[in-house]
Amino acid sequence: MKKGVLLLGMLVMIGMETMAAGYQVLLQGNRNTAMGNLGVGLQPDPSSIFWNPGALAMAHQSGVALGVNIINSKINYWDSETPGSSYTTTTDSPLGTPFHVYGAFQPKNSEGEYSNWAFGLGVYTPYGSSVEWDPAWKGNSLLQSIDLQAIFFQPTVSYRISDRFSVGAGLVISTGSVNLQRGIPQVGPDAGIELDGSADIAFGYNVGLYFQASEMVNLAFSYRSKVDAAVKGGDVTFKNIPASIYVTGLFPEGGTQFDATLPLPSVASVGVTVTPDEKVTIGFEGNIVGWSAYQSLTFDFVDPINGELRTSSPRDYENALQFKLGAEYLLTPAWALRAGIYYDQTPVQDGYMTPETPGADRTNLTFGFGWMPTEHLRVDASFLWVNGQERRQSFADAANAGTIAGFDADGNVTDVNGPVQEVMPGTYKSTALIGGVTVTYLF
Repeated sequence: MKKGVLLLGMLVMIGMETMAAGYQVLLQGNRNTAMGNLGVGLQPDPSSIFWNPGALAMAHQSGVALGVNIINSKINYWDSETPGSSYTTTTDSPLGTPFHVYGAFQPKNSEGEYSNWAFGLGVYTPYGSSVEWDPAWKGNSLLQSIDLQAIFFQPTVSYRISDRFSVGAGLVISTGSVNLQRGIPQVGPDAGIELDGSADIAFGYNVGLYFQASEMVNLAFSYRSKVDAAVKGGDVTFKNIPASIYVTGLFPEGGTQFDATLPLPSVASVGVTVTPDEKVTIGFEGNIVGWSAYQSLTFDFVDPINGELRTSSPRDYENALQFKLGAEYLLTPAWALRAGIYYDQTPVQDGYMTPETPGADRTNLTFGFGWMPTEHLRVDASFLWVNGQERRQSFADAANAGTIAGFDADGNVTDVNGPVQEVMPGTYKSTALIGGVTVTYLF
């Protein structure tokens, strides 16, 4: 009985962990993506609504932007912990399609001069992923598939204090959904659980400063606050559970519901761009992502599962750093070439890696181009290669973290009643190829 309760608890934990530490989507403008995902200090345009609201009033323009990216990602796993094992597998995940839409308006006075005020609205997807393992893979008791969607709405206002300095702020309104499925091979070969829930509307904010230090140098800062995402009344349903299991009361027949809350982390960014001549722009940016807000995860169930109405698990995430470098070169007034590189540090400590998106440091390469066929229309294309480092998770690391029990350091079972397991020891490597296009029209 104890084993079944822990299995259900782990299901919910994994589902929500993906929202917090899985695929953080940094694809809110394809000019930015092509330049190493720079944003906070770049010359402002409608995408500044996301990257730096303080820059919007320096744009001296109104416009709209619509963009989409296509994500082709995979996770490779091999059993490096079982002596003599040659087991390996790869996810077969569907394509992801995060999007962004911005509308910016900066009014003019009767003399045709732009106001010190600018206003905007952004709709974008900062979190989202789809991961599908073979339903019969070795870790199917932890995860078979997950589909996560998160959408942020951000009304924004910006004010130009002087010719060189501006500030801005936006209200973040978030919503989203998650669907997760996993097997229960201990109960039956086709037994499984599905978790499905929608997050309540939650609020945060986005603020920024933009300073033109000289004709060549821009300095900037932005801060996106933590958003607490809460799922209330999420559905937990079961499939192919033997009637004898229901009789014991291990799983509530007909399913149950759960509540859970977790933080989507804050991001503080500092950026500088240098334009040594009219054709070249070079930028650097550093970010601190506040993953330390994610220390534990607790779930409350409407109906008791083997007498338990609550499960809790430590996560102990650490703040993570990102460093970005990018450049743009204008071939002609209509064509621009762009390239960049950025390093993304994982917040996941040893022993906490899970199958949906294993935590590992990433070194990402970007390139792309911009085409401006008219003075009002701009098309930006980007290509991004995400390269996660190969990372091994041992039984000993997982045991020390408290995410696995009943095993010794060599992976031998020491608890005949069954192990408590929230992770799958082994070696993981994540990669992704991402392309995207943004179309911007300036009025």
